[in-house]
Amino acid sequence: MLIAYGVSRLNALLLRANPQITVSTLQQYFDSSKIVNFDDIGFKVAFAVEQYDDNRAGKDDPNYVEWIVQLTQNIGKIETIFPLKFHKCTDEDYDSFYEPALSYKAMFAAAKSRKNFYCID
Repeated sequence: MLIAYGVSRLNALLLRANPQITVSTLQQYFDSSKIVNFDDIGFKVAFAVEQYDDNRAGKDDPNYVEWIVQLTQNIGKIETIFPLKFHKCTDEDYDSFYEPALSYKAMFAAAKSRKNFYCID
């Protein structure tokens, strides 16, 4: 359910239907016995920040932007941060994504052609 909400918010953002970004946190949604291996389920994450106009230029100039991609774990009062490796997405990365829905295919092809996405390793 949380993934569905995230996908709907990302879709609204990409379609420029509502550029509001919402943070939703469910405390202790899973207990520590629930382990999900994203490699096992083929889950991929890619991200980009693009200019909000027809040009859609990537906003990743290293003179102004430093990406920090991390996973944060909170157990009790102890916070642990795990830096995550990432790279510019390649055609091979895009080929490994799930096939987009028919209504999203054209938008995905356009986004892919701009080459602004980064993939988390």
